[in-house]
Amino acid sequence: MHYSRLTLSQHIKAVSKTCFYHIWALKQVCGSLDHETLCTVATALVSSRLDYANSILYGIPAKHISRLQCTQNSLARVVTGTGFTDSSSSTLKRLDWFPIDARIKFKIATLTFKAYHLAPVPTVWNSLPPYVRSCTTLTTFHKHLKSHLFQSSFPTA
Repeated sequence: MHYSRLTLSQHIKAVSKTCFYHIWALKQVCGSLDHETLCTVATALVSSRLDYANSILYGIPAKHISRLQCTQNSLARVVTGTGFTDSSSSTLKRLDWFPIDARIKFKIATLTFKAYHLAPVPTVWNSLPPYVRSCTTLTTFHKHLKSHLFQSSFPTA
């Protein structure tokens, strides 16, 4: 497999395609579901498809975000029963759903909060020697970190 050929564009296209399949299926049965169940199923769809690993999408071109936003808007229209003439942002507000770009920022902020407040990150960071912690580039940091971890994992006799 040639990883250099993989792009976020392909990923986003695949996510959108699967979502539209599920949105179509949901539209077929939405008349049989009460509103609460419909919202639950739709939210599960949004969470599992549109939110999965979406933090890697931060900073990507707007055309890619736009494709995912169209997907989310379509799902919101199915849930609320609104048409294309209704405002997408007001439909999302009614459902308490963030637009895609805000979902990405929400995810990053949440991960950062957890890393800062809940994870043992400070303990790991504080256990590193100063020459590793003082690196100014990721490449140098990785080089020194690998060296440090290798030495501490396999001490010489």
